[in-house]
Amino acid sequence: MSEENASKPSCLARLLGALLRLIFVFIAGIIIGAGLYFGFQAFYSQYVNPVQQHALRLDALEMKQQQMDQAQAQRLESLISRLETIETRSDEIKESLSMIDGQIDRIQAYQATQDAAAQTLDQQVEAQAAALSVAEQALQDQGKQIKSNQSAVLAEFEDVTGGLKAVQTQAASAEKALLENELAYSALQAQVEQQIQLLTAMELLTRARLSLVQGNLSLARVDIEDARSIVLELQDGATSDQAAYFEEVLTRLNQSGESLPREPLRAADELEGAWQLLQQSLLLKPETPLLTPTPVAAPTTTPTPRP
Repeated sequence: MSEENASKPSCLARLLGALLRLIFVFIAGIIIGAGLYFGFQAFYSQYVNPVQQHALRLDALEMKQQQMDQAQAQRLESLISRLETIETRSDEIKESLSMIDGQIDRIQAYQATQDAAAQTLDQQVEAQAAALSVAEQALQDQGKQIKSNQSAVLAEFEDVTGGLKAVQTQAASAEKALLENELAYSALQAQVEQQIQLLTAMELLTRARLSLVQGNLSLARVDIEDARSIVLELQDGATSDQAAYFEEVLTRLNQSGESLPREPLRAADELEGAWQLLQQSLLLKPETPLLTPTPVAAPTTTPTPRP
């Protein structure tokens, strides 16, 4: 009986120990499972999720970079095409300059012809003066015969005087014609200088556009300011038609300067428009006084009657 009573508490204790171990294992399993679950959530939020977001951002950046590369390639092709157009127009400007040089040479040749005509006229006047002096000497030699040949001498003197007046009148007309030619030459020379300044401004705009293509914004800004100064100088003596072109050119140059350095392509477009306007103003044909040939009178001499 004592052995059975002793074995009973031992079985109960074992049962309680097994239950306690089972509860402890269950609680430990819950704690470990919760730790694994929350640890995986923390690991996913701190490491896996940021890596995925970075991968998505990298894909977006690669796509945006490809789009930017394509746009840059298209802009480069457009700039190369515009550069070829600028070179073609530069050749046209050189041809215009050669034509203007030919006009200047013709004007200089005409001026040389006028100078030669003036020298011929001076020689004729000197010949008339010599003839007059000869006539006066003849009058002095024939002083003793004045009374007998008074009527003939007076007629001869009137003829010589009339010839001298005619020569003087012709000389005054020639001098007036020379003055008019000089004024016409001055006006033509002013027009040629204006065209040269216009071509210089166009060349500066062409060079400014080349500087924009090459990325030299400071040099482009200097060329734009120089071209603007030339247009302002030309605006003072311009006609009404030219003034409208020059006003539009100044507006485009101001807009081009304001577009730098943020919008170089817009600045290049404004320079293109200003260049086109200058070319149109260059094609205008202002009224130019014509050069008139100087009349050269042939010397007339009256034979001196001999008594």
